[in-house]
Amino acid sequence: MSSEKRLTKYLKENYERMGINGRPTYNHTTVLDVDLTLGIVRIHNIDAEQQKMSSQGILFMKWTDILLKWEPSDFGNVESLVLPSDAVWMPDIVLLNLLEPSTLMFEARITVKSNGEVSYSPQYHFTSLCENAEKKELTCPLKFGSWVHSSKQINVMSSNVRADASFYKSSTSYELMTTNSETEKRTFKCCPDEEWTDLTYQVKLKRRPRPEDEEKDNAAMGLHTGSAIYIISLGVLMTVLH
Repeated sequence: MSSEKRLTKYLKENYERMGINGRPTYNHTTVLDVDLTLGIVRIHNIDAEQQKMSSQGILFMKWTDILLKWEPSDFGNVESLVLPSDAVWMPDIVLLNLLEPSTLMFEARITVKSNGEVSYSPQYHFTSLCENAEKKELTCPLKFGSWVHSSKQINVMSSNVRADASFYKSSTSYELMTTNSETEKRTFKCCPDEEWTDLTYQVKLKRRPRPEDEEKDNAAMGLHTGSAIYIISLGVLMTVLH
């Protein structure tokens, strides 16, 4: 049996013994950090009437799982491993300002390092709230956070101040300007003593000129120029007559 197979069997049996329920920490008071970076792939559409944005993105997430640690020298110096995501605990990070359920594009696997660092990068189709979508320059926030766990359990943060645009496919309708991120704490009436952490990416866009808009502008410019020429000609004619 290969070292990778032995390691997979070892980690799987370890997880089956402990179970996937419950955060993988040494004690219940430990806050588990989830490092999240949004990778913007595409802006599909912005509906000004319904005030919503349709987009596609990758959630690059990292956290540490104490049940997925091993000594590389015990397994042929294997430093990392790929595992199915449904075999281990996963953070419940979701888009919070959604207008329709987010659609998982495909089931991604996780990559685990010997120190327990887990990397997970699922790709989603999002439909989110985007107010003032009729403006030429607009900001459409994408707000992410844990659906159930408070800040005492999961801390959602980002090591990057902006979204990753390396996978971005340029839109013919909108120019992507900036994608700055910010975190905030929020409370609910049900649980005033608990706080939840949100990570919001402010996606700033600029509407590209449409052909019909350019035609209107050209027509207006032509009318303006024609009127100016007429006024100048009339002025010259009046001068001559006098």
